[in-house]
Amino acid sequence: MVYLGSTSPTSPAVIGIDYLRILSSICVPSSCNETHVEQIFNATVANIPTISHLGLEASNAFCADVGSDDLSAGEIYTLIFLLAVAVFMIACTICDFARRHKQTEASTVMNTLAKFSLYTNALAVLSTKIEPDTFQSIQGIRVLSMCWVILGHCFIGLFIRPVVNVFEVVEWASSWTSLYIQAAPFAVETFFLVSGFFTAHLLLKALKSGRQINWPMFYLHRYLRITPSFVVVMLFVSFFINRFGNGPLWKIWIGDHVEICKKNWWFNMLYIQNFLKPELMCLLHTWYLAVNMQLFWLSPIVIYPLYRWPKHGIRILGFVLLASIFIPPVVLGINGYTNRTFTMHVDSGILDFGDLFNFYIPTYNRASAYFFGIFLGYDIATKKRQLTKVFQAKFSHDKQFQSYFDGRLIV
Repeated sequence: MVYLGSTSPTSPAVIGIDYLRILSSICVPSSCNETHVEQIFNATVANIPTISHLGLEASNAFCADVGSDDLSAGEIYTLIFLLAVAVFMIACTICDFARRHKQTEASTVMNTLAKFSLYTNALAVLSTKIEPDTFQSIQGIRVLSMCWVILGHCFIGLFIRPVVNVFEVVEWASSWTSLYIQAAPFAVETFFLVSGFFTAHLLLKALKSGRQINWPMFYLHRYLRITPSFVVVMLFVSFFINRFGNGPLWKIWIGDHVEICKKNWWFNMLYIQNFLKPELMCLLHTWYLAVNMQLFWLSPIVIYPLYRWPKHGIRILGFVLLASIFIPPVVLGINGYTNRTFTMHVDSGILDFGDLFNFYIPTYNRASAYFFGIFLGYDIATKKRQLTKVFQAKFSHDKQFQSYFDGRLIV
């Protein structure tokens, strides 16, 4: 594949993406390299009178072959690790079945191993049983918000792959009819709200029951709940995703992500990737995990005073909530950012993601919904409310007021 023009392609590791670039492709013998392809295209363009005067030349060429490379050391070690995990889980599943069919009570070791059983965990994940303390309405909110987020990401994909009507896409994206897509980032606020709600509700419920909170385990449990699966995904991207596709575009985009993950994986392990070189983030969409984890780390500072000293706790929560509402518009005003995840510069054909890294993903700009969720969790936990239709309607009006207030501040 060849890029024609005066500018070279921009990788996802940098802030701008040239979405109006001209691309062309050709099949050549395996003996050819990138230099040969550029020379072929430049000679061909120069001999076509209708386009030779445009001054186009092959600025970059990328080749993709159909051969397969030998396994690297990283791939071998990752395979060994994944196979070891698979064998362990199969062994735990066998122990689980043996425990279920055993007449006498199983040992502590057997019961512990059964917790990692594929069968037991599959039953738990696929179960449709409604637990007594489940907030059913929140599940619907999650589903609708998830669909909206997926729709927004599909739209962004239009600009990072070749399309035949790119100018029509740009024109549509600049009109009011695209608002239902371009407003999709606000759906993420729902997940922060729900996360803050459950953190406050469950922690306050545990404190009120008289349970002694083991704070190191409180944090460790959260870390271990998310990180193992996160590590597997990073290992897959770093060592195996290259083998699941081929072609020039695949090599450009996936190749960059692979190198970034190999270099900056430890940012993700510490959940600080939204602050440390965010433009070089391994798996860009994991910024949400970083923000959510950081807010979880801070949440006991707000939630515990609500239990121990309710009046002072309300004041602390009120101050933090107001600060989290005022900070984003102040940051916008001082730095001249926009509240968009990306900006299209039609004249230059650049898709600018600068405000995504500078404004959208920093934790201090995303905290208001989380702390509002803590307030909701506190209200339900202390007043023993239920999320009935009446309360949902009341909460809806409160949320509308907050949205209006946030909107006026941004304006």
